[in-house]
Amino acid sequence: MELKKIVSNAIITPITEWTNIMHIVTNLIYYVGEYMDSGIFFLGLITLRKNLLLYFYFFVGISLGAILNFILKKIIRIRRPCINIHLFDLMLKNNEEYVERNDRKYHIYGMPSGHSQSCGFAFIFLTLFLQDNYISLFYLLISILTMYQRVKYEHHTVLQVIIGVTIGCLLGVGMYYYAEKKIVGKLLEKEDDNCFIH
Repeated sequence: MELKKIVSNAIITPITEWTNIMHIVTNLIYYVGEYMDSGIFFLGLITLRKNLLLYFYFFVGISLGAILNFILKKIIRIRRPCINIHLFDLMLKNNEEYVERNDRKYHIYGMPSGHSQSCGFAFIFLTLFLQDNYISLFYLLISILTMYQRVKYEHHTVLQVIIGVTIGCLLGVGMYYYAEKKIVGKLLEKEDDNCFIH
């Protein structure tokens, strides 16, 4: 029996009628939340296109976050809510760690949410560096939509999403302070040029 058949797909119907606003919004929320893990790289590149050094630190932070998320999932080992406990136990016995859902592979562990972690990191990092209310609002909206989607379609529990976004925010603050030191460098006082001041 294939795992894809056991783990139920999230039901999302394609847009056929562009006058049904609620259906369009539901699809938008689904796709924003589903693909934000890879989309955050491109959004960051667009946002930071004028400062590639800053994008480098953004990229490093997102990459470190992905590695940290993978390690935490392996340590904590809490299942995703879309996987029932019997299937979860069976997969653990067979050393299988991935299921397919909606033609995408997912790790069976859901704590913490990687999508929420990436969004939290991007929101905090970009807010601290750019100090632009519109960019902050945009990333906050993306983060909220992503977290909502992860819970609504049973990819994660509310707690998994909250822990994920918290880790992402903490990583964002840490990477901000690290990058700020590296970009500014060591500041030294200017030597006195013995100029007369009138």
